Amino acid sequence: MLDELWKNLTVFLNEVCSNLNSNTCSCWGSCFKYAMENVDPRRMYRPIQFLQSLINNPAVINISSVTSLWYIIQQLDVFKWRVPSIWCYINDHVKKLLHHSFTAIRDRMAIVLSISLIFDLTLFHGESIRQPNIDQTIDEIHEQLHRAIKSYEEKPL
Repeated sequence: MLDELWKNLTVFLNEVCSNLNSNTCSCWGSCFKYAMENVDPRRMYRPIQFLQSLINNPAVINISSVTSLWYIIQQLDVFKWRVPSIWCYINDHVKKLLHHSFTAIRDRMAIVLSISLIFDLTLFHGESIRQPNIDQTIDEIHEQLHRAIKSYEEKPL
């Protein structure tokens, strides 16, 4: 019964996300935020999978839709527990969009990227690490920036 409910709810949420705009984005962001706030992520695997599906299959038409969609995905930061696999997945997709031609999208990606890097993960033996790795991420961004600068120097506008 729960699976059937979630199946119907997913259709509704996909429709909502395909019609997001600047007026409704904060309302739906709050809905996701308060639904997941201070909850064990293991109990929220369906909403997490739904948000992950938005990354995989973005049905976006305009810039406002893209930024709104990533605002909704950004709401994963409210979990009481850290989910490293999800943030690594998000981190990989965000890095690809950092060089997007629209400033609004680059700004949203920078926010989501910074959120993905702020969490520390304490392992069982007490060692604290960051996951995704902040040094590796900065090196990758530096390399992208270096390639963009080199490309611009070779062929200026």
